[in-house]
Amino acid sequence: MAGPTTPAALFVLEGAAARRVWRPDPQAEAGIDPASFRDFALVEWSSFDAKKIPGWFATPAGEPPPGGWPAVVWVH
Repeated sequence: MAGPTTPAALFVLEGAAARRVWRPDPQAEAGIDPASFRDFALVEWSSFDAKKIPGWFATPAGEPPPGGWPAVVWVH
């Protein structure tokens, strides 16, 4: 399965057993530890007109630095 903490992979199903045959690992090539991946939470914000806007929310691991974490907002 693929998700925010697990990269995608290709499996072959033989009988009742699944065998992974390929998994890209660009994180390892970039020196990123998969243990640093975080789960996302589905959240809602209220707009100025009271409509609910869904979005994904994640925070980095560990204690926040003084002044808090910087924010990344991707609006589409």
